[in-house]
Amino acid sequence: MNAETSTRRTVTVFDPTADEEKSQEKLAPRLTSLDGKVVGLLDNTKDLVETLLNEVQVQLQKDFPNAEFRYFRKDSVSGAPPGLMEQVAQCNAVVTAVGD
Repeated sequence: MNAETSTRRTVTVFDPTADEEKSQEKLAPRLTSLDGKVVGLLDNTKDLVETLLNEVQVQLQKDFPNAEFRYFRKDSVSGAPPGLMEQVAQCNAVVTAVGD
């Protein structure tokens, strides 16, 4: 190719790294026990997550027989309606998982 027939192209390159956060979000305080507490189990609709969360409940009930469990299922893996999240927020602790 000579200079008359060549075409110049611009390629834009994006840097995918995120800026480092200056402040850290505080973690929720840890419960000393789940007995007498409400534990939410949040299903994200992926395959086998129900099986996994059911097993988590079985194992937790062995150690915390007085815990109450509530099962929630999102409409899709990508998000949940505000009403559902308000119900989940009423729990003392929440377990969620990604199935497959």
